[in-house]
Amino acid sequence: MSSDRFTLFQETLQTSSKWIREITAALPSADEQQAYHLLCATLRTLRDRLRPDDAIHLAAQLPVLIRGLYYDGWRLSDVPMRIRSRKEFVAHVATRYHARPIEDLEPGVRAVLATLSRNVDLDETTSILRTLPEELRELWPAHLVEAA
Repeated sequence: MSSDRFTLFQETLQTSSKWIREITAALPSADEQQAYHLLCATLRTLRDRLRPDDAIHLAAQLPVLIRGLYYDGWRLSDVPMRIRSRKEFVAHVATRYHARPIEDLEPGVRAVLATLSRNVDLDETTSILRTLPEELRELWPAHLVEAA
């Protein structure tokens, strides 16, 4: 393996680990395994809620490792899903969450979306928010919703 590829792999592993730590820090009762599964379930639910071109633009902003998790299992024939409410979004996340149970998933979803918004381009986040119904925007950090 060339040195450049190995460096890329190390960087994406470090960045992905940082995202997991950020989610875990926002949820004191969650461990890193739960944070990982929340990240996967939330990103995949968001991906499937977005139009394919918006989902692809978001993917371009993700670290390589997380991008692979994001695309895993994507079926274009099934998107976009018609999720209109916070409750419905969190319920879809719950169907994809496969780790030790968390009593209330909504704070976990919020932690993932806050981590996402801190680590991707502001214009991309704003663009995504503009495509979502108002009730789904409420899952994102308030300062971003106001900017959109």
